[in-house]
Amino acid sequence: MADRQTINYAVYIRVIGTVLILLCHLTQQNVNPYIQKMSQFFNIGVPIFFILSGFLFGINPKGIKEWKGWYVRRIKRIYIPYEIFIVILAVIYFLQGLNVFTKDWLLLIIGAQGSNVGVWGAEQTWFISALLLSYLFTPLISWLIVKNEYIKIIMLVTVIGLPVLLSLLKPVWAFTLFTPIVEYLIAFWIGRNIDKIKFSLKYVLCAASLLVFSFSIRILAKVICDGSILYDRLIVFYTHMIAAFCLCYIISSLCQNIKVYKVINWFSNISFEIYLFHYMFTVGPVSLFGSTPNWITDCILVMLVTLVVSTLARAFANRILYAIKKTKHVHGV
Repeated sequence: MADRQTINYAVYIRVIGTVLILLCHLTQQNVNPYIQKMSQFFNIGVPIFFILSGFLFGINPKGIKEWKGWYVRRIKRIYIPYEIFIVILAVIYFLQGLNVFTKDWLLLIIGAQGSNVGVWGAEQTWFISALLLSYLFTPLISWLIVKNEYIKIIMLVTVIGLPVLLSLLKPVWAFTLFTPIVEYLIAFWIGRNIDKIKFSLKYVLCAASLLVFSFSIRILAKVICDGSILYDRLIVFYTHMIAAFCLCYIISSLCQNIKVYKVINWFSNISFEIYLFHYMFTVGPVSLFGSTPNWITDCILVMLVTLVVSTLARAFANRILYAIKKTKHVHGV
């Protein structure tokens, strides 16, 4: 089975997913309505992150068997940079005289904010709650997926059909938080079967055609039934999921033999921090839009500041992780 560390194309998937998320939020700040509408397609970057995460754990599931240690490692990897982000945002709130002693802030701190984040500049962190839920189910799915073929098929069909059941629930948060788990678990299953995946130009063209078809259905459905549960939940979710899987396959096929350059690897390593920090500089309490004469230079400024802050935050998080590891080693843990 392939080692997740040897798969170069995963780095390119992560980078492209990050760029798409940035484009999603940056295009929303453009005054041109047509450019604004493009953001709904760039939003494919969110399912790409869930797909990549599930896929990589599916490739190398050995550590998941020791589920307690696996949970601890995941929590440290998520919460250390996440809490750094929260501290920085809290300092900004204090400096601007904004209140941080609220229920929304408490939920934000523990990662239980759900899909309706009530903290300005942290709206994008709904992703954290959905990711933690995905991690919660990972050891169970990893155990079930090694059972006989009937269980695998039943599980896969159940997972794929879950959004239909979730769409019947009135609360929007339930659909928003649990549907990313579907993408994550399908990708996990694909990762466990990576040896069966074939890369060829024929399949790349098929994936590209399916991607275009998915977005075409999305556009047509928006014209016909925009505002309905059918469109807002099911059509949007399934077309985005299919398009995201197709794009991941295309990137994997085209980049599997491409060297990972230092700048690409650096961008990939800080991708989580970029996701956390870019929003506060885009629409948050320290939004940089309007700082320059036009939208393009505003975007460049947001990107530069985000990259600098993300790099520093990643370095600080690494130092904390190293200190924890060193402390455990000293105490023989």
